[in-house]
Amino acid sequence: MSLNPILQTMDQGSAAFAPVWRAWLSQFTQPQLLKLSEAYLQGRLFHSSQMGGFSTRKLRDPAPRVFLAVGYLNIAHAHSLGITPDQIEEVADIGLPKKLPDALRGIWEAREPLSDASGMVMGPTALFEAFCGLRPLASRVDRHIPAEAEAAATDALGRYLRLRLPQLGIDWLSAMPQLRTSSMVIEDLLMGRRVAGDRLLGQLPKLAAIAETTEDDLWEVVAASITT
Repeated sequence: MSLNPILQTMDQGSAAFAPVWRAWLSQFTQPQLLKLSEAYLQGRLFHSSQMGGFSTRKLRDPAPRVFLAVGYLNIAHAHSLGITPDQIEEVADIGLPKKLPDALRGIWEAREPLSDASGMVMGPTALFEAFCGLRPLASRVDRHIPAEAEAAATDALGRYLRLRLPQLGIDWLSAMPQLRTSSMVIEDLLMGRRVAGDRLLGQLPKLAAIAETTEDDLWEVVAASITT
């Protein structure tokens, strides 16, 4: 017996949403995210179990407040980073600041906001649509890097990029400032620092563009490191 269409759509949406959410969440420690959200949202409007529930897909019917809180935080993050307005979902003005606190720049500056498959930064409405399976996300539910394989995957992809970039005429050490603007994990990879698996998967399209190759080719590099 097949699932009800509503339940099937939500199940598919939740499956696609989870790796995108985990990649976003992995950029912060729990204290960092709570500090940032409390300072911007003027109170604690979501808690760690809700954050983890999206990652594990155990949060089946999240409260609307979570989408509102994370959505507005996400939009403010995008404005703080200087992302152009045409790449940010329009939201109603409810009295929150347009940008995140500058005093907490050390938390948000080197992180990326949640975006859909087109690169649009998602506010409350888009997050709800994505979770429910009504908005495409750039995630591959068939790809996964186990926690125990993250170090090997990082090493393999970093080694590949250190060889590939010089072939393209790129001195990656001197070009690092420019490379950072294209991918927020490329410095960690090139310098041999471990990157969380979901965040690494989310960055494959950007890394592929830098290396002038395909996302599938980079995944093959990663997958080989997982199976060896």
